[in-house]
Amino acid sequence: MEPMIMSTVIVSASAIMESSIRSIFHSLSSVRIIGSAAGCLSALQLVREEKPDMLVIDANLPGQELKSLLQQIKQEGLATRSLVVTATREQERRAVAAGADQVFPRYGSNDQLNAMISQLGRVDH
Repeated sequence: MEPMIMSTVIVSASAIMESSIRSIFHSLSSVRIIGSAAGCLSALQLVREEKPDMLVIDANLPGQELKSLLQQIKQEGLATRSLVVTATREQERRAVAAGADQVFPRYGSNDQLNAMISQLGRVDH
């Protein structure tokens, strides 16, 4: 059986973080990056248009943007799954409270990341 390749959009307000996240995910054979967005509104528009399997979100988004983005995706019944990349326990807590499907600590291992992506790919949309 062929492994599932997850079409992916990266969301980060910081160009440096977007580049860092892109390099991590670009090295994974299970991920195909199809776009990026600098904020909530552009990310939501990309999800509506491209219908990616996964949204990889930098937890450093300003204020309520993370929560708003995740809530809007769920309210609209969009099938895109979310993986939030965090640097601190507080960001982790905030991402879980906002409704992230998965939370990945920035310094986690590739094995952990691959397991999370695999789990997201198995969830029925």
